[in-house]
Amino acid sequence: MSHPASVSIIVKGYYQRSIVETTAGGLRHELGQNPSFAIFFATPDYMAFLPEIIEAIKTHGGVPLVVGCSTSGLMGKGTEIEGAPGFSLQFFNIPDSKITPVLLQPGTLKTHQDAEHLAPDRIKLWVTLINPFYFVIEDWLETWNSLYPGIPVFGGVAAAHAKLPEAWVFLDDQIIPGAIALAIEGHFGAYLLVSQGCQPLGTPLQITKSDRNLVYTLNDQSAHDLFNAAYQEALQKNPALTPRQILAGVVIPSTENPSERDSFLIRNIFGNDVQNGALSLGYTPSLGQTFQFHQRDPHSASLDLEILLEKAATQLKDKNVFGAFICTCTGRGETFFGSPHHDAKMFMRFFPQISLSGFFSQGEIGPIGKSSFSHEQSTSIVIFYET
Repeated sequence: MSHPASVSIIVKGYYQRSIVETTAGGLRHELGQNPSFAIFFATPDYMAFLPEIIEAIKTHGGVPLVVGCSTSGLMGKGTEIEGAPGFSLQFFNIPDSKITPVLLQPGTLKTHQDAEHLAPDRIKLWVTLINPFYFVIEDWLETWNSLYPGIPVFGGVAAAHAKLPEAWVFLDDQIIPGAIALAIEGHFGAYLLVSQGCQPLGTPLQITKSDRNLVYTLNDQSAHDLFNAAYQEALQKNPALTPRQILAGVVIPSTENPSERDSFLIRNIFGNDVQNGALSLGYTPSLGQTFQFHQRDPHSASLDLEILLEKAATQLKDKNVFGAFICTCTGRGETFFGSPHHDAKMFMRFFPQISLSGFFSQGEIGPIGKSSFSHEQSTSIVIFYET
């Protein structure tokens, strides 16, 4: 029986068919066998040539299925491309696997008929790519979590150049006006992590009075006053911090270790009402739910990713890890961190030998506990290993 394997490459430059052909052929040779599927991410200027690109990948790479999307930036092994044309291509071979693409229609939760024949107990992972101009993520994720409980969803929202209000998601050479969810079955494991780019402030609190997305009291104290106290605490270490960089973290009930940093779902605080002491959150919490303020800045984001990758490397140290996808927010990158290739280099510090591809997204998808959520200013990663 062959072992699972993956190979990847990132290429900078405008489209040339010969380069795509050579790249696909080289990956097929490196893999040593035909792949189960391929992931292709590219900048918008490649989209006009999509049919011949897919043909070249399939013909020269021996690929039965290609999925991907447009992006404003690309991720590869230790490398990120921002503000320049290019593409990333990754081949996966997973023995005895079944790869089922499910097309998600815009404006509805109806799915492609292939979803009706899927056995939820066999699906290891959903990989999703979403066009934000046609598809509402939150409603779909809530339904998907209930239809496929406990099955993690990884993915991202397709991005385009800032001057182009258009994005592309595709299955082979077919443009999908909505989203695609790839159901992956087979003999492999998937380790998922979401770095939400934050550091906790103070101590965990309990929501003691709330109404929908408004939180009035925490530990029976004014949420407004506690927000101000958390902000003042953060200012002592970072005088440049603004109130908008103070965020809400709520523990998701299905998490195994509620005290861990990756048990918190981070959401924006949209309002701080002095009159009634309420905070307006980008989330509807429950009474009694654990709450903690967080701060987001480049140092916190870097430290958070480092801690979570170190945890992943420890838990996977005895596994045959063979590939990974990464979706990182367009708000990260060189402008945010002040130096290039931050997330890609950080990943390679802990997993230097495995293939990696990914893209800069307008929203990231990944699990907190046993449910999957959409995130902002985050990095979502799935690491594949042999079982």
